[in-house]
Amino acid sequence: MLPAVALMLGLVFSGCSSAGDDGISRIPEQDLVYELPAEYQAIFAESDYIQPDDITGKVPTGHTLMDFYADFIYRDCLETTFNSVERSGARRLIYFNWASYRDQGTADTPPVFDYLGSRDAYGFRSATSAEIRAMAAEASARGLDFVLGLELNYDLAYLAGPGAGGWDWNEYRAFIDDFITFLNDTGDAVATASSEDFAYKYWDNWFSAYTAFVVEQAVIAEDAGISMLIIGKQLAGAVRDANADRWGDLITEVRAVYSGDIAYAGVVSGSMGGTLYHELEQFPVDDLDAAVIVPWAEIMDVDDPGIAGLKSAFEDFHDTTAEALTGSSTGTPSVPVIYLNPFMSCSGAPRQVWFEPADHSNPDISQDLLIQARMYEAFFQSVQGRGWIDEVWSWGFWWRNRGDTMYRYGDSSFSKASSVRNKPAVEIMKKWSDVE
Repeated sequence: MLPAVALMLGLVFSGCSSAGDDGISRIPEQDLVYELPAEYQAIFAESDYIQPDDITGKVPTGHTLMDFYADFIYRDCLETTFNSVERSGARRLIYFNWASYRDQGTADTPPVFDYLGSRDAYGFRSATSAEIRAMAAEASARGLDFVLGLELNYDLAYLAGPGAGGWDWNEYRAFIDDFITFLNDTGDAVATASSEDFAYKYWDNWFSAYTAFVVEQAVIAEDAGISMLIIGKQLAGAVRDANADRWGDLITEVRAVYSGDIAYAGVVSGSMGGTLYHELEQFPVDDLDAAVIVPWAEIMDVDDPGIAGLKSAFEDFHDTTAEALTGSSTGTPSVPVIYLNPFMSCSGAPRQVWFEPADHSNPDISQDLLIQARMYEAFFQSVQGRGWIDEVWSWGFWWRNRGDTMYRYGDSSFSKASSVRNKPAVEIMKKWSDVE
């Protein structure tokens, strides 16, 4: 039976019909209780999987909702998604709300950050403050901690400019890549910039604008009783040693209006066989309450590794995390570390080569549910004895029961992406979770 608040909010969340306001067919969502297929039950009983009664170090888990949001999701998908998260054994439900640059800023004027508005009822948009509050209340009613994360898109001129109606995906990506290059180059330049140089002035303006934006979200988070606020994720150019004091000032202002935990989500890119880039290596981590690590690096250059090989690779990865945060591979970070794992359910998943699951059905990529489950099993085994690894979250928990569906059946490939919803990997996470 759903909690009383869930029943009440379900009236807002659902209300499925056969067609949308613009005539596009709508796919109603029905509640689905996932049952692990017998073939996976047999596999998970094998000796390389730790059995439930033998686990001595369970870990709090959470699921991060896919960072796609639209009117139809709020109307049709939230209640069933919350049901799935609640049944998964997770402690936390995490949502990253997208905003975007509306102006990149100059040495004299700060950039402009704003929410993404939808062009129609089915278009991508940011969640409103009222929707954030409703999601937080729903999570609380189900005994889940709600975490709000903030993330920026880089598509300012693409959405606002003359090409908005006609540019294709490749043009869109090229535009974003150029803008990110500008931000990274300006971020690198601030290390040697004087107070009269462009880079110094630019980042002063950037942090002035971004601090105001984050404080606004912090007020919403405080009002909604949200347990953790992630003040940024993968912010091109902004996380540099020379910006440490600027980040410290921002965090001080956030603490003035928000009493929950403050975190930053830093991406890790590169390859375990080559060079890794840890974004948080240049962040004043001591100012945070938690450090969120997003391991987008290549873990192994192997198609189908076993659990033992994956466990060893993850143990080496944890050493690089400790070194990035403390200067020593055997060091203990000053704040708890949370891993936000984007492990995919596709062929070659350990290489972690990103693809766009919402773009098309990706017919050249094959689904592999077992490799995703193996990666999570190996990961949980690898964190045993490392007390500074506090929680493990999944990334991209899809809003629908079917992972091949966004607007119509078969139009997308979240079934091959990082969502663990209704996949064997969710049972691995549930087994290791400290919430029964």
